[in-house]
Amino acid sequence: MNKNVICSDKCRKAQRKKNKQRFDDATREVDYEITYRNENMYWYNRIQKAKKRGLSEKALAELQKAYEEFKRVANIKKKQVKEGLLSFSDFDMWYLDMRCKIDALMEKHGLGKYK
Repeated sequence: MNKNVICSDKCRKAQRKKNKQRFDDATREVDYEITYRNENMYWYNRIQKAKKRGLSEKALAELQKAYEEFKRVANIKKKQVKEGLLSFSDFDMWYLDMRCKIDALMEKHGLGKYK
């Protein structure tokens, strides 16, 4: 039975943290979840690198737009793997293709992988 309980901000924050930990523990061993997190962090770190290097607003907007599209499609593909509509190997290959895409965008703006 679900009860609606009025809770303080501190209480909600603690509950959110507990729920996230429960989810993380449940999905720690799931291959597609691990891959999803790793690739999402790869993109996120590349965007942060671009921000730190002082890329123009136009270039950052292009990277951010690509990142938003990546996240949208990645969520769809992750759901397809979970439902058995897409194989994990196809999912993983798609991620490798997307990794090349962000690397190419970074190169385009003068920020190679090791620069």
